[in-house]
Amino acid sequence: MSNNNTQRKNIKLYARSICHAMECDFTVHKRFSDINWINHEIVHAEPRALFPWADKKSVREFFDAANLNNIANAYDYVCANRDTEINWRAMCDIHYIICKNTFVPGGQFRTSAKILDISINGIQYHAPNYLTVPFEMHENIENRIQRIGADPLDTAIKTHAEMILLQPFEDFNKRTARMVMNWILIQNNFTPIIFNNKSDKIAYRNAIGAYAAGATKVYDEFMLNVMERTQKSLLRVIKKSHRR
Repeated sequence: MSNNNTQRKNIKLYARSICHAMECDFTVHKRFSDINWINHEIVHAEPRALFPWADKKSVREFFDAANLNNIANAYDYVCANRDTEINWRAMCDIHYIICKNTFVPGGQFRTSAKILDISINGIQYHAPNYLTVPFEMHENIENRIQRIGADPLDTAIKTHAEMILLQPFEDFNKRTARMVMNWILIQNNFTPIIFNNKSDKIAYRNAIGAYAAGATKVYDEFMLNVMERTQKSLLRVIKKSHRR
């Protein structure tokens, strides 16, 4: 637990350092260089790192211009709405943006059963009955986000897991959950959590499986490690841009 607490303190210190660095008086070009790194990693690197199929043909077909533009537009929306209340309607709005011009009905709760690609004690995980989704989105997800006095870092990573396990939409639940998580973080002056390493694909799925099985500490450790890695990467980008 002490290591976990130390890591959380470090993450908050890194967050303050990044905010200070990006608010300092340096050129617009340098500022855009830092911000563009985040955009590129979220829009291009992360979807490919986490995509379940490895062959390049599937990646090209699935992540066409529409899909990538939608992720970019959703992230722009999140950044432009730092003061917007994140309720179930706002989360549906994010899903709608992510689904535009795709086969998925955007912003609409699912109307069928969902089985996830994770197992608990050898049994595949079944998402809750679709009839419970509206209640769960309001009473569980929304109320968690709006809980007064809660640690925003903890709120963000727990919301991410709960949304994935709930599977509120027909598809694109994971990318919506990641965007909502990052929205919470950005509203609280943290950087987004970016999964941009090749090793993240399996580790990410295992972490969600661990959370579903009740091993929340395993999940938290993975998420905090990725958060700290993201922060250190961004600090290196900022440092490099300042040298120019």
